Amino acid sequence: MKKTQFDILAGKTKLKKRALRLAEMVLVDGMTATVAGKKEGVTRQLAEQAVNRILRELKRQGKCPQEWRVITTVLPEHMAQVMEWIESKEREAAGLTLESKPYTPDLEPRDVELITRMIGEWRKKK
Repeated sequence: MKKTQFDILAGKTKLKKRALRLAEMVLVDGMTATVAGKKEGVTRQLAEQAVNRILRELKRQGKCPQEWRVITTVLPEHMAQVMEWIESKEREAAGLTLESKPYTPDLEPRDVELITRMIGEWRKKK
């Protein structure tokens, strides 16, 4: 997401300065919520909440892909990193962020099996 677009959306929210910094680090700078949270000394969840608030405003204005939705979920850390990576790639593809940081999640074999199974089920539905 471009900084100018972020500033417009942020101006329509009641987010405090820290939440705005967190959301900007993720949406404009391309950081993961985990990294942004660590930089600000807060949890990943707080960073995600700030991002979600900006994305809700984007969607409310009809400028976010209609089929997208904002969710909050609780996962083990390694799977949360996988989901953040997937999210950053999707945002990048939709033009909502700068090029994502080169990061590949460190996956256990059971994680690869789970994701492979999930993708297989998803493809069956298409």
